[in-house]
Amino acid sequence: MAAVNSILQVENLTKSFGDLVLFENISFGLSEGRFIVLFLLDSVPRGVAPNKLAEQAGVTPATMTGLIDGLERDNLVNRQADPDDRRRPR
Repeated sequence: MAAVNSILQVENLTKSFGDLVLFENISFGLSEGRFIVLFLLDSVPRGVAPNKLAEQAGVTPATMTGLIDGLERDNLVNRQADPDDRRRPR
């Protein structure tokens, strides 16, 4: 029974932390999707192609394009040409 209580406490703590992170993001004008994009971008040293970013975030490429467009419009990200393939932005 003590193990079950410990698991429930961890789940409650995790949910509380998740709610706090989401609240902080909303208070800064970031949707959960935009926060995830910035979080993923922060973990790569050189940028990443939008289709790979969409795959990592679990959204469609069209959704990722919209998220990136909004972040770029708000000057939170910028697209750069891929030095290895000029057809693709990063």
